[in-house]
Amino acid sequence: MRLRRLLHEMNLLDLHNATPLLSDNQGSLALASNPNHHRRTKHIDVRYHFIRAAVTNNTVDLRYTPTAEQTADILTKGLAGPLHWEHCKRMGLRVGGRRGGTATGDGGR
Repeated sequence: MRLRRLLHEMNLLDLHNATPLLSDNQGSLALASNPNHHRRTKHIDVRYHFIRAAVTNNTVDLRYTPTAEQTADILTKGLAGPLHWEHCKRMGLRVGGRRGGTATGDGGR
């Protein structure tokens, strides 16, 4: 939420639009989107209630993204070469003078 405000102050974001939040965990998306409390969810961490409130007031837009398309995984996991280079390309990284490197992983060298 702080980043949203900062981007708004820099005139780079319209606060009337929800920020997309991509996840490959369908269970967490269902929990954050469903306003009903269930017996099993009464001890859920506060952060999920925070996200639920953000969804309710249209601050964030939760979206399912398949695991293979989770570009953020490049920052947290060791990925196979082709998937690594695909995520580099999606982030607009330049590797070896070429955008996103090559499918062989040699960085265009």
